[in-house]
Amino acid sequence: MRNAMRLRLLDWFCTLKPRVTVTNEEVAAKTNVYKQAGVFFGVW
Repeated sequence: MRNAMRLRLLDWFCTLKPRVTVTNEEVAAKTNVYKQAGVFFGVW
């Protein structure tokens, strides 16, 4: 039973998409579009 679960977990793990690490600056550049449109969230 344990080996079967291990194999199922390995099968699932092998199908995962690899993650790419990006810098904080890259995230900010890609998500700052709303600020350019004049919409500011959480700014008082």
